[in-house]
Parts: sequence; structure tokens; C-alpha cells
Amino acid sequence: MDILNWATSYNRKTAYNGKALMYIDGNWESSKSDSWFGVINPATESEFIQVPNGNSDDCAEAIQAAQNALPNWSNLPGSVRGEYLFSIAAELKKAKRALGRLITLEQGKPLSQSIWEVEYSIQYLRWYAEEASRLNGYIIQSQIPGRRHYVVYNPIGVVGIITPWNLPCAMVIRKMAASLAAGCTIIIKPSELTPATSIALAQFAESVKLPSGVFNVITGNPVAIAEEFFRNYLVRLVSFTGSREVGKNLIRQSSNNNIKLSLQMGGHAPFIVLEDCDLNKVLQDIIINKFRSTGQSCLSANRLYVHESIADIFCEKLLDKIMKLKIGDGLDSETDMGPLINKEAVLKVHDHVTDAVAKGAKLLCGGFLPSKSEYPFGFFYPPTILWNVNRGMKIYNEETFGPVLPVAAFHDEEAVIIEANSSRYGLAAYIYTENWKKGLKIAERLEYGAVGLNEPVPTAPQAPFGGIKESGIGREGGREGLLEFLEPKLITISDS
Repeated sequence: MDILNWATSYNRKTAYNGKALMYIDGNWESSKSDSWFGVINPATESEFIQVPNGNSDDCAEAIQAAQNALPNWSNLPGSVRGEYLFSIAAELKKAKRALGRLITLEQGKPLSQSIWEVEYSIQYLRWYAEEASRLNGYIIQSQIPGRRHYVVYNPIGVVGIITPWNLPCAMVIRKMAASLAAGCTIIIKPSELTPATSIALAQFAESVKLPSGVFNVITGNPVAIAEEFFRNYLVRLVSFTGSREVGKNLIRQSSNNNIKLSLQMGGHAPFIVLEDCDLNKVLQDIIINKFRSTGQSCLSANRLYVHESIADIFCEKLLDKIMKLKIGDGLDSETDMGPLINKEAVLKVHDHVTDAVAKGAKLLCGGFLPSKSEYPFGFFYPPTILWNVNRGMKIYNEETFGPVLPVAAFHDEEAVIIEANSSRYGLAAYIYTENWKKGLKIAERLEYGAVGLNEPVPTAPQAPFGGIKESGIGREGGREGLLEFLEPKLITISDS
């Protein structure tokens, strides 16, 4: 089926409307398990498509196809590989509304945010298309006469890619663009909650005539497919974005074949607001940062520290903005915030809220399970503000992944820096102040892989992004993101 045309014409009132296939070695295939599973629209709780329940045998087939395609693909000039990426970017641009609609159907976010995600993905494709032509080695001066040292970069080989459901297009493209530019071949295992977007990306790969085996998509059992990645000696790198718990399990499995890992494992971002901030900008940016995608982002603020001198007015104005957010189906043009991904996500968010309230937090808004009379269908949860949170609460230590903003006042800047760094996570942090000198000093001391200084989205295709501490290993984006998929090789030549 043409999944993009299907998504464009799909009637949201229809419970079920067809089956999609996996993409292996340039062919559209069902699973050797001969079984399927349904994808649920989180705004309607209805199954809108079925995909193959792929298993380890399907994965092994895709790995072998990727290995067979590797020599020819890696030996192409980088500029030629880049042209393929440019072509895929052009296809995404032409179909961005249809692809955005598909993202909204399976993930739930407002259509405008889904289209933004496609546009963001296009930027990564174009960046790495250009970088594919710049895979230059270098010469090292020798201390011994008549000897020369050359360093060249070779693609690491077959790459297994495991992606989450919150950004079903961007998370795939960010990894895919860099790995293909480097000369690797890939097997994509999307989240079982949002596999349709990856199947659509396979259609683009087919439409630009990407060589068979270079790009493969497997849907299905995440445990069986991950185990095959780590059992199969042909796989040389696994790139994963997801939870810290799953990431740690992959670290243990990687020891079987000494497989390289690139891991992005979530965050617990502090958002520090100093008394000299531009209050209107902070309020605008915190809405973007926290409530985009219903708070289901590893970049979202999880602890908002506001200087005590402006805490009252800040909360008053923030409450006013949040109460104006319209919740609903992401396909409705007036919707500001869509549903959470599933029922389990709703229950987790509500558990964090009730735990915080029981331990002394004050609920300023939200914090309840919507009634069925208000929302008869869908996994909705209202935007919520908690005041006076502390270290003893779950929400202060665990990633909530929902539209809940925990707020605490602070007095001393030194103390709030220490508090911000107290988390085991280390992905992103934020500092808002009109004093750039002070802001830069604080940013340099925050123990996080990315810091936004008066900026709610501190990522870009040309810049490295990734976590420290328990938030991950490696970087995506920029030159560093390309190097993840390359191995430096030393060649030493002697004249004698």
C-alpha cells in the first residue's frame, strides 16, 4: 500500500483500514512469523493500520542484505551518497503535509508540530548530504625519517538503528542521514507504537532508487530484533534512542560481540530563571520547551527553578498562558496539545503528580484524569503546574515524559547550580538571564551535554548533541555525529 496516500485520505472515524509491509533488501515483505499487530491512534484509541510482527529471522535477513550491499555503497564517492540524501530530502519536502499527517495519526501531536518535525528532518538530510563530500583524512608528521603516517576514515559497517515513538521521523532521519553519508548500511527498528512513519521513509528510499539492502525497515518484537542485532557478528554498531533502563540493557548485550554503541537515553532538564530575565520571553519559551509534543521530549524541562524575587508573578503569568492551551485531536487545526502516547503514559504521569502532591507540592492547575464525558476517547492529560517540588518526590528524580511542570523557588545562584547538577541525567539544561556574562559562566558549569542560554531548543543539524552521565554515549548531529559511524585507520608507509 502507498502509506502516504492512504494517510492523506484516512477517515479518523474508521477503526481499521489496511496493512503495511516491512522493507528488506529492496522488497516489501510480511514477517516470517506470519503475524501482525495494530498501531493505535492515541487521540481516538482506535487501530488504524496493521504492520508485520517481525522476528529475529526477519532481522537476520535484513542484516545479511545490509552486509551484501555494504561494499558497493561504501565504495561510492561521498558526493554520490550525498546526492541520494538530497533526493530523499526533496521527496520529504514534497510530501511533508502527508507525512506530517501520518506522524499525527500514530503519535498524536498537533499537525503543525508534525510538519515542523518533517522540516527539521529535511535539515539533517541536507546537512549530511553535504558532509558526505568532506570525509577527509589527514597526514601526521613522523619523527622517523622516511616514514609517513596517513589517517583515513572507513565506514564502520552494518548499523542497527532503534528509535523511539516521540519523534518517529526526526529520530530515524538523524541517525539514518549520518550513517548513510558515512557509507554504512542500515536496519531500522522503529518503536512498535509508531512504525508507520519509518515504513513511509522506506517508500522514499525506494522512490529515489537507493540501492537494495542499503536501507531496511523491520517492525515487530523489540526484544527479538535487538537480540539479533547483538548476536549477529555482521552488525558493528547499534544506535539507540530511548529510556535509560533499555539503554543499560543494550550496554550489557553489546559485550557479546564487542559492538559499538551510540546511546541517547533520556534527560531530566533543569530550567533556571534568574531575576534579570526577559520574563515575556521565558514564558513564551517554556511553553515551547515543555508542552510541545505534550511534554514527551527528552529535552523538556523537568525542574523549573525560578528566583524567589519573581516567583509569584512568574507563576501567575505562566498559569494564565497554560490555561489557554487547547487540548484535542492533533488533526484539529485549533489543537495546541495532543494526547499522550498510550494509557500507560497517562497513568505514569498521574502517578508522578499524585506522589508530589502527597509529599507537599501545591497543584496550581491540572493534575487530574479527564472524565470520559469530556474526553470519551484518547489518552489525554491536562497541562499541569506543581509548585514547591523537592528531592523527595518521584517527579524530581524520574523523567515524567508528560505535560507537567514542577516549579521551585531559589535564592542563591551557587546553590541552584549544585541542585541542577544533582541529577544522574545529563542531557539538556537551560539558563535564562539578560546578563550574558553571568549566563555563560553558569552554562559552563552545568553538567549537561547541551545548554540553552535564552534558547528553548538547543539543537541543530550542524551541531553535536548528546548526553553525559546516565543520559548516553556519543553524539548526533554535526561532524561528531558523522564520526560515530566511521573508524579511523592508520596507514604507515616507510621509504626504506
